[in-house]
Amino acid sequence: MAFEQFGFRSLFVAPGPWFSLNAACRGATAPPNVTAQSAVAAGCGVVVDAGFSACNVVPFFNGQLLAGECLCVC
Repeated sequence: MAFEQFGFRSLFVAPGPWFSLNAACRGATAPPNVTAQSAVAAGCGVVVDAGFSACNVVPFFNGQLLAGECLCVC
């Protein structure tokens, strides 16, 4: 439907936390120290998604989600 009705030429699918990390790495403010700057440059980080019924902890390394290391605290 997206391609035919709206004329999209491509589609990018990724887990929600990836978008959070990507937005944080491209933020307007510079990281506070050299270690944080290195982590952002490498695409490393941890996204904590706290919702109504669960809390998910999702680690990233080199911009890739470490699927085997994700933790859901219900």
